[in-house]
Amino acid sequence: MKMKKVSLIIIVLLLVAKAYSQESVDSHFGLRYTFSYDYELKQDNSFSAMHHVPVCFYRLKAHELYLGGQYTYVLQPTQSTNVVYQNNAFGVNIGYRYYSNELMENLKFFGQFNYSVFRVEFDEYQNGPPFVQSRQKFVVENTVSMGMNYQCSQNLNCFIGVGIGSFGGFFLLLDDFNLSNYLGLTYEF
Repeated sequence: MKMKKVSLIIIVLLLVAKAYSQESVDSHFGLRYTFSYDYELKQDNSFSAMHHVPVCFYRLKAHELYLGGQYTYVLQPTQSTNVVYQNNAFGVNIGYRYYSNELMENLKFFGQFNYSVFRVEFDEYQNGPPFVQSRQKFVVENTVSMGMNYQCSQNLNCFIGVGIGSFGGFFLLLDDFNLSNYLGLTYEF
């Protein structure tokens, strides 16, 4: 419920700021929805997640900053293990995107740095008492990616991209290395 209120307040503030700001061809506010699938590239493929990310962004020329909430659906490990994840997790997503010049009509490439933090809950099973322990941890995911943005109309864009990153706290830890692919829609005001 708090997430809905915060999102509504951010949208209203963006609309008011856009209404009272000077017009600039190179400046845009907007909303973006991204669906991504991230999985850990380890020998046991132990962690993968699907993210639904609605964000608000501000773009000035080729630079863009965005911030929003995130719903994550955690997939169970592929091999039998003593850890069983709760599927639902919520968090925060923040990032930076840089757009290239237009390559073809309405088509641009972009580079992106994405940073998300979400809390996962899981049950850990063991042979002796207590047989099950409920735990939780914060997952910090950071990803560097590149993609293509296609402008469908004056205000609507669609995009697709791939990236590499880490589920560890620091960028590109090789023991928590992950691959990410995503697609989404952008609406600019």
